[in-house]
This record gives sequence, C-alpha cells and structure tokens, in this order.
Amino acid sequence: MLETTIHRLRVFKTVVECGGFSAAARQLQMTQPTISAHIKALEQELSKSLFLRAPGRTPELTEAGHLLYAYSLDIERKTSQVEQAIHRLMDTQKTISVVAQRNIANNLLPPYLASFSKAYPGVNIVFYSQTHDVVTEYVRHGKADLGLIMALGQTEGLCSDTLTEESLEIVVGPSHELSQHKVICPNELAHYPFIGGIRASTHAKMIDLYLKKLGVSNYRVTVQVEDYKSLIEMAKQGVGIAVIPRFSITDELREGMLIPLSVGVHAIHIDIAMIYPQNVRLSSESKLFRDFLQRAWTLPS
Repeated sequence: MLETTIHRLRVFKTVVECGGFSAAARQLQMTQPTISAHIKALEQELSKSLFLRAPGRTPELTEAGHLLYAYSLDIERKTSQVEQAIHRLMDTQKTISVVAQRNIANNLLPPYLASFSKAYPGVNIVFYSQTHDVVTEYVRHGKADLGLIMALGQTEGLCSDTLTEESLEIVVGPSHELSQHKVICPNELAHYPFIGGIRASTHAKMIDLYLKKLGVSNYRVTVQVEDYKSLIEMAKQGVGIAVIPRFSITDELREGMLIPLSVGVHAIHIDIAMIYPQNVRLSSESKLFRDFLQRAWTLPS
C-alpha cells in the first residue's frame, strides 16, 4: 500500500514537470538535497526506481515513474476539489485555518488556542500540524491563513513576524556518560555522537547553526530522525547528544529523564515566527488571531 504524503507526491510531480531536481528545488524554494531525499523515500517505499539518471542528462521517467506521475495528477485534482469545498464551507462561517510545525503544535500552542477559543467563542479554527516545509507550502498556496514555525530567518515570499524566542537545550539521557558532567567545554561535544534531524531539514540546520555559534563544527550525527518524539525517546535512552527546544522537553527535564548539559555560555535561542501571505488580505478573524498571539508572545522591547 502506498502511504506517502501528498507533499512528497507534489515534489515528485514538480521534478517531472520542471525537468530536473535543481529546477524543482528552485520552483519549490527548497534545497536540492531535500528534493533528492523525498524522491529517494518514494523509491524506497515503492521498491522501484522512478527516474533513469545519467550525468549531464535530464532525468527520464521509468515505467514506475510514469505510473506514479499519473497517480500524482489524480491525487492533486482530488485534493484540490476537497480543498475548494472546505474553503467554500469556511467562507460561510467565521473560520480561520492555522498550520503549525508539529513541535509547536504539540508542545507550545495548545494553551493559547484554548485561551483564544474561550475569548472568542464565535470564531472556528481549523488546525493542522505539519513539517516545516509543508507549513510554508500551506501558507504560500493559501491552504492555511496563518502558519507557525521555528524560523532560521525570513521565509521567502511570505510575511514573517517573530512572536517569541525559545531556548535550545543540549541534553543527554541519564545513562549517557556526559550526564555526570556539571560543565562541559563545547569543543568536547565533537567527541561524542549526536542524534539529529534528517539531513537538510530545518531541525538539522538549526542544530548546525547552534553548534557553530558554540564553535563546534566537526561533530558527528550518527542517527537521523524525522520527528521530535523519536529524537527525544532516543536521547532518553542514551543513544547520543540532542539539541532540542526547551518547550518540547519540559516534563522530561523536570522528571530527570533528560539531563541538560551546561557548556558555560549564555543560552542560544530559536525564533518562533508567524508567517502569512504578503499579497493576500487577511480576514478579520485571521487578524484577530494574529493580534492575539502577538499580544501573548511579543518579545519585550
């Protein structure tokens, strides 16, 4: 059974229609390694090659690739029909659609959603939880009014407002040998394996940026995982060092299931940002929700 995501099918379809991986990366505003990772995941799921690849030549579809392309066109058409029907329904109601990066959706946003719903019971919210790349795609293509992401800078083609900062923690499990160290020199971190995000993912870039700020560049990521839940569980088991936003692991830190490592420097933070379209007028309900979070999260001047 094919269980891949619609997002991954869209990536595949764009590679076909753009005539290559580099062109698709530019079209989707993604990195080429990310495009390649999506295609590789599809090929592994199907146990079939989708493209005939040769240096200097445009990738050509295999027989399996032609079948999947036809399937992706059908899925896109049906998805569009469903989205249009939902938007027609939303237009008749006071409804906003919000998509948040999964880590934010699961660990940071719920109490604010609850407070907003109590304060404005007449506004309905359609809430999605997705990966960083899918969040930006939803907002860019009008599938969600507002998005919430952990930002590494401005998001091309979208408005981006920093709402708050969250500290990043370097953590290990209680069984890890570094758990007994009160302070560790940043350079020593490079001697131990890390657990990280999938290469070229936002999480992987976040870890790299964090460690470079500490002066650590030659570190080893021996396990790559796609979601924070798996990352946290592996860290708890002592598999390696992890860099995780503090809001994701409050309970684990309090209960001693994860041990924070002090590296003797001030905390490094990641921005929590709201993104929304540049050239689309927000509904009054969307503005209401945006302003509500801005009041709740805006950094003090």
